[in-house]
Amino acid sequence: MSATFTFDIKPIELFEGFNSGRDVPKLDGQNRTLGPDLTGSVATTVEEDTAVRRWDVTRRLKIKLNDKGSVPSLVGSDWIFGRGAQLALSEHSGSFPAASIEIMQFPADKWRGNDDPKSVTGEDNNPYSAADTYVPAIEGSDPMPSIGQVASYDSPTTPSIYATSGTLNQAAEGWLQFEEFVRLELGESHEQAKWFVISDSAQWESIKRFKRTKPYFFSSEEMREDGSAMNFSHSNGY
Repeated sequence: MSATFTFDIKPIELFEGFNSGRDVPKLDGQNRTLGPDLTGSVATTVEEDTAVRRWDVTRRLKIKLNDKGSVPSLVGSDWIFGRGAQLALSEHSGSFPAASIEIMQFPADKWRGNDDPKSVTGEDNNPYSAADTYVPAIEGSDPMPSIGQVASYDSPTTPSIYATSGTLNQAAEGWLQFEEFVRLELGESHEQAKWFVISDSAQWESIKRFKRTKPYFFSSEEMREDGSAMNFSHSNGY
């Protein structure tokens, strides 16, 4: 399951007239803060927030883990995440077992992302060109961004859970709720640079559901994915 978001930036004349001598703001090029190897980056092991241009699509993430057993028994080491979320999980290891644990929250600053690592390839942050290819895997199925547009793509694969976790018929859920938005950095120096949110947030979520079952007489008893879903809103069940 995957999600693609395309944002229109208006007026289009900001970009269509950029190379024609028209008097428009110069907002192209590399950002002054939050980029790989730039002073002031907050791309830490847990909160990952980077940018490579002054226009930037970014993502906020919060995560909750639900243990549906009548007596919660899952521990942090039963769950499998990648990168920052795995470290956030380890920071809450002392809170398990519990019926519900939120291991990551949205950043307090509205302009910050925390799911935007340096290695991300699923973004097109160049509204001055229609030539940038940001996710080759979806070419042909999704229209590529045009001049005056920025876009992002994601396909969550985590969390997963070890097959040996839990007891027979025990269920568990991993909820990931996202907000996708566009921000713009203004200011010509590192000291002056400041980010501004310039779009509404697109809300979406990925819900991974698991249940320990033994579907056949000779099959092994193990945790299996069971009815996972993706929604383009935030459900009340979080």
